[in-house]
Amino acid sequence: VHRTNRLIVATGLDAERPAVVTYDPSEDADFPSGFVLSEQAGTRWTEDGTRVLVGLDLQEAEIDDEEEDDQPDVDVWHWADHRLQSVQKVQADADRRFTYSAAYNPPTNALVRLATDDMPRVDVPDRGRWAVGRRDAPYRGILTEDGNRADYVRIDLESGEESLIADDVRRPMGASPDGRWWLFAKDEAVYSVDLNTLEVTNLSAATGLDFIDREFDRITEKPAHGVAGWMERDRVLLNSRWDLWAVPLAGGEPQAFTGAAGERDQVRFRATRLDTESDWVTADNVLLSAYGEWTKKSGYFRPRPGQDPEPLLFEDEMIRDLTKASEADRVVFTRQTFERFPDYWAADSRLRNPERVTDANPQIAEFAWGRRVLVDYVDERGNELQATLALPAGYEEGRRYPMIIYFYEKMSQRHHEFSRPVYDDRPHMSTYASNGYLVLMPDIVYDDGYPGTSALDDVTAAARKAIELGYADPDRIGLQGHSWGGYETSYILTQTDMFAAIVTGAPLTNLMSMNNILYKRTGNQNGPILQWSQGRMGDQPWDDFERWVSQSPVHQAPNISTPFLILHGTEDGAVDWNQGLELYTAARRLGKEVILLSYPGEPHHLTKEANQKDFQVRMKQFFDHYLMDTEAPEWMREGVPFLERNKRQRRAVS
Repeated sequence: VHRTNRLIVATGLDAERPAVVTYDPSEDADFPSGFVLSEQAGTRWTEDGTRVLVGLDLQEAEIDDEEEDDQPDVDVWHWADHRLQSVQKVQADADRRFTYSAAYNPPTNALVRLATDDMPRVDVPDRGRWAVGRRDAPYRGILTEDGNRADYVRIDLESGEESLIADDVRRPMGASPDGRWWLFAKDEAVYSVDLNTLEVTNLSAATGLDFIDREFDRITEKPAHGVAGWMERDRVLLNSRWDLWAVPLAGGEPQAFTGAAGERDQVRFRATRLDTESDWVTADNVLLSAYGEWTKKSGYFRPRPGQDPEPLLFEDEMIRDLTKASEADRVVFTRQTFERFPDYWAADSRLRNPERVTDANPQIAEFAWGRRVLVDYVDERGNELQATLALPAGYEEGRRYPMIIYFYEKMSQRHHEFSRPVYDDRPHMSTYASNGYLVLMPDIVYDDGYPGTSALDDVTAAARKAIELGYADPDRIGLQGHSWGGYETSYILTQTDMFAAIVTGAPLTNLMSMNNILYKRTGNQNGPILQWSQGRMGDQPWDDFERWVSQSPVHQAPNISTPFLILHGTEDGAVDWNQGLELYTAARRLGKEVILLSYPGEPHHLTKEANQKDFQVRMKQFFDHYLMDTEAPEWMREGVPFLERNKRQRRAVS
């Protein structure tokens, strides 16, 4: 049972006698029946001081404790539930704390309810008269299309009157700081809405520019590249793939904030705020972060709207995390490469005479670390791609080395990323490079409906290029991937004998069974993930069963000819432990060389330090045996009987 609360509002605190008003719901005939003002909601003023935002909650009936005895314990999973019982269970605490937003207007002593069951989310601006509500109820029962659909409505904060802005929108882009304008993307275009008049303008058509992320490869509506900032005089700064554009919100001629230099030079510019407290972006309060798509250079430029931006610091390294001091013309930022730790540097806001101000890891000088080079390659489908290749410490040109390939989706953007040798469940690039390995991280692009064969194409193409360039020993190449990378690794395992050893972590291996079980971390079903999201299948198994089988590792298990190692935690809340088990049991019955490392109680990524260390040791022993010809340890030769596991575990990592 909730308390019956009143709202006490004080205004004019800088006056000699502030005004105090008490709002009592019991005295308001228009207050929603059965509700109370909730103390669980954060009560606050809007920044313009015109209204107070509060939360409402349904009053609960008292429960007779005696009725609690001898009650049945059952969850009813109904076909019409718009949220699965498992989702409701995961979200139960949030549901208990949920309140319906409302706005109190002191001048009229009136409260306006905003959120409803049909429209639980309402965004209230800090300035202006209009809130924007997200009504998703019409789309909750649609399970055969990608979700996140809603109708958006304008709500008058004084009267509560609602007006439709746009229906069936998946990609809202937010409201301007003054509360007048609202943006959304739909049908591969960006639209502005004047909330005063509800006039809608197609900014893509009005400018002739493409603000949509064409590289987004999930099977759902593509998003926009996003808002870089709002500008005065009813303009917005929008991102395109490479450049930024100052666009009139009512339509009109855009201004090239970056002079269109990004598209010309294949450099992606994005805004970095120098004044984070300002609502508005200008050429004077931002710098431009810059990233070279093919060079991997990065740094910062100064905008000169209408012409090319001025380069301040743009180097063959990863430069980022720039922050300006609030009371001085000084900035700090980090600089890093594969072999250089991301220490902080300081300079003025024009990045003149930068000085390193930290030396956090001087011990790096004591280790043989290696370095990275870029590898350009073309896959069988004609896609021009890149990979980043870590060379062993003391690399000798012309000598071929054993190589490990680690991959996920796009990886080459990590070319200059410092390799931290931390404990986790993936190979440490610097550790392997320090021990005589090449480590290749290739990019993957996907064809709809064929995620496995797409990964096979790009990983093998990258491997062949590393061989062609004289880096890799073709007989000593291993693969490692985790989660989605585990799926890709498991699939490649069944399609080629190009690799000498494979390690797959937390892999989804049976697309059919995976489709119908839960993503336990959220309680949702996996089907939509496989159909529209990372799985990229585009349909359901019964729509094209043969194609689903063709992309499912377990169903291709008879083709396996490579020894492999599986890692899986029994409490994995993302990829169910049984997925790893299915591949293990299938391969075992087929007489394949397979070992499953099952870590009791561990989630999707190993969390216990002892287990992280254990897996790192075992993975390296596995690769060292097959790629470096070292002797196989006892656990690889003979396994570990259950009753002897504790004694032998200690020996395995010693």
